[in-house]
Amino acid sequence: MSKIRVVSQKPVFKAKLFEVFETKLVAGKKHTYHEVRKDPVVSVFPINEKGEIYLLSQYRYFFKDYILEEVAGYIDKGEKPLAAAKRELQEEAGIKASKWTQLGSADLAASVIKGEYYLFLAQDLKLGIAKPEDDEDLSLISMPIEEAVKLVLSGKIRTAISMLGILLLDKLKQEGKL
Repeated sequence: MSKIRVVSQKPVFKAKLFEVFETKLVAGKKHTYHEVRKDPVVSVFPINEKGEIYLLSQYRYFFKDYILEEVAGYIDKGEKPLAAAKRELQEEAGIKASKWTQLGSADLAASVIKGEYYLFLAQDLKLGIAKPEDDEDLSLISMPIEEAVKLVLSGKIRTAISMLGILLLDKLKQEGKL
C-alpha cells in the first residue's frame, strides 16, 4: 500500500487537445505537482508490398523545421482508435489500407505528461490523394525499414513514438512476422 495520498486535484488550464491539472499530495509532507493530460492519439505505420515504410516529412513549428515522423492524429470524442487510424491515414497520407494490425499502445511518459498512443500497422495499401488540414505542411516519403532504423539511430528521427514504431517494425521483420 502506497504511503502517498492525494489531497486535492483540480484542472488549472484547458485547451482543445490537452488539460493541465494541479495535484496536491501528502507523502510525509505536502507536494504540489502539475501534469498535462493529452487526448489519446493514433500512430500509423504503413508498409507497402516491397516492405517500405511510409513516413511524413512535416513542418513542426515546435522544432521550426521539417521532421520525419509517422502518420498520427488525435482520436475524436467517441471515436474508436482503429477508426481514427483509418481516418488519419487517408487524410494525411492519402492512403487506404485493407489490412490493419494494432501493434500495441504506449504512454508518452511516466510523469508530467499523460498521453496514450495506439500504434497500428497498415498493409495492403492503395495510394490516393491526401487531404491534410490547412495548417499541415507535409509530404509522404517511402523508404526501406532499414533506412528508417538508421535515421532513428543517427538521431534524424527523434520523436519517441516514431522511434518506437520503427524499431518495433524492424524487430518484427527480423523475426519474420512482417
